[in-house]
Amino acid sequence: MSVIRSVTEFIDKIKCLIGANENLHSTKHLFYRGHSDNSYQLIPSALRGKNEHDILLDFKHYAPSHKVNYNFIDERDRVLVDMQHYGMPTRLLDWTIAPLNALFLACEKNIDKDGEIFIFNPWGFVKEERLLLDKNGHKKHPEMHQIHVISRSLLSGGWEFNDIKNYIDDKFQFALNINDIELPYPFVATFTNERILHQRGVFTIQGQNTSRQNILGNFNNYLSTFTINGSEKRSILEDLNRLYINDYSIYPDFEGMKKMIDRSGGLFNLNSKVF
Repeated sequence: MSVIRSVTEFIDKIKCLIGANENLHSTKHLFYRGHSDNSYQLIPSALRGKNEHDILLDFKHYAPSHKVNYNFIDERDRVLVDMQHYGMPTRLLDWTIAPLNALFLACEKNIDKDGEIFIFNPWGFVKEERLLLDKNGHKKHPEMHQIHVISRSLLSGGWEFNDIKNYIDDKFQFALNINDIELPYPFVATFTNERILHQRGVFTIQGQNTSRQNILGNFNNYLSTFTINGSEKRSILEDLNRLYINDYSIYPDFEGMKKMIDRSGGLFNLNSKVF
């Protein structure tokens, strides 16, 4: 496993990694995810002993008072993205297409602990696992991408497979197979808020297979990891701030402003003040 000690070293390794992935359809940006503690697992928050169905119902009851008004069936994917934004447990995992954002997130907390960055090739994953195309290279359905996202989203409400199958058949005229929704699926959500936009946020949504030991395994052939040396986190954060990748660029609101002031003493200061 590669160890990262500086921003420059990270950029060099990313450039090499992108080149190595060219045979897996990486003409598009990869997905990146930063963990500030390398003991953290790649598991969606709703699958860590939470009752996903109850959490969704709670959110549904109170969402109108917070001006969140979606169709909770047809727009379930957007509902889950908003829940994730507000810190609710969901079957989504946050990723970003901006590698330096992921580096910041891997360093911002747990100073002195080793962090970790996951680099996922979603395009190779979708292509090689034939999630959109059949064995002859033909698209299974014009709306196959949305079928993957919405069918997995409905799992969050406790829907059984036959109910999901009937819904997909009625809405898309597509005969869903239970194997179609087993694996996680990558997607780019509508940018419904400034934080997702600034973080260049993208997601994976968990499928039927929610066994903890298999979540990481589903991505193994398309996943690389870097360890962030804990003793270098402070200097990495300072170098990132020189590129104006900091608390306020990642969290473009008053919370991010406060974090930036706590860390650097102000929004325009180069050097870190408090850790």
